[in-house]
Parts: sequence; structure tokens; C-alpha cells
Amino acid sequence: MADGLYGYWPEAKSDRIVAACSFRAVPPALLAQVRPGGKILLTLSGWLHGYARVLLTVAEDGTAEGQLLGDTAPGRRT
Repeated sequence: MADGLYGYWPEAKSDRIVAACSFRAVPPALLAQVRPGGKILLTLSGWLHGYARVLLTVAEDGTAEGQLLGDTAPGRRT
């Protein structure tokens, strides 16, 4: 275990990271620790208790793309 803001370098590069805390933005340390094609699952939090879980896939260039997971954004109706 480690502080997600700074990452856990002794065991980097990972295939998957599941963050057990929320972030206002995706920490660059998490992106740097996941292999290309790997996944990051985390909760993004915002103002007024807003939050959403997001599943990201890390690209070869170290960026990540993903989507908000259903039923995690307040006010969303299905």
C-alpha cells in the first residue's frame, strides 16, 4: 500500500490499479505506474459532494482514456 498521489515505485509497472480513495484529478504517478493497455479504476470527486467512478486504459504514450461508470454520478437516472 502507498499514498496514491505519489504512487508505489518499488513494484511499478502494474497491469491494474484500483484506488481506494477519491481524487480531484488523476495523479500522474498512477499513470506512470501502469503498463500500456493496463487499467486504472478510481473515484473522481468534485464540488458539492459530486463523484463518479471512472475506468481508464493507459496508452503507449502514458496518457489514459476511459469512461464514467454507470450509476456513479449523482443525479443520473437509468
